Amino acid sequence: RVLRFGPAPVNGRKDVLLKLQSDCVVPLKFKFRKVANFSVAPSRGVLQPHEVRSLVVSFCPGQLGSFKKLLNLDLEGGISTLPLRLMASADVVGPMTQRPGGVAATPDDFKPDYEFVEPMLAGNTAPPRGDLTSAEWSRPAPWDPEQVNMATSMSWDESLKRAHEDTEVASHFTFSIQELERRATHRQRYNDFLTQSYVSRTAKEEAELKARKSQLCKR
Repeated sequence: RVLRFGPAPVNGRKDVLLKLQSDCVVPLKFKFRKVANFSVAPSRGVLQPHEVRSLVVSFCPGQLGSFKKLLNLDLEGGISTLPLRLMASADVVGPMTQRPGGVAATPDDFKPDYEFVEPMLAGNTAPPRGDLTSAEWSRPAPWDPEQVNMATSMSWDESLKRAHEDTEVASHFTFSIQELERRATHRQRYNDFLTQSYVSRTAKEEAELKARKSQLCKR
């Protein structure tokens, strides 16, 4: 599932209401892992059999930028893990709010001022055409550390195979994660080279055109 928070100012917040339901016949422990700029309340607890509990997932950016994170929900101490994708952005810096403190403060002064996102925008459905409040989702790379643990992965690495094992590799009819990463890196470097060449060529042509115009003006 994907939660889309849309844009929020730095020092501000956006919140999404999330319902957690247990289909088990025994109590189920749950715990959300920590993710920078995001929080869950409550972040841990115990779901009773067939219980439905409402949680608040909050986006409180501390810096500008686009955020695409993976929030993992561990069940029963990590026996099972459910991923939850978070998408948000912070384009402006908002004012800092000063909350009252000291002995005069009441419990209500410490309650957060929730800014809930509309359910249609926060859900897993695609936003309507022309709606820019939700960032576009891009498929994570297979070699992303959040997607695979290379220390325990069963993926083979072509660069480590000997010549007589080439037929074994070919039988997989695909590339390993390591080879996919190398190819993606090579493709990105090639694209960067083309972009830089285009920029340099355009700048050179503009300089030559400017020089010719300058010579014509002198005549």
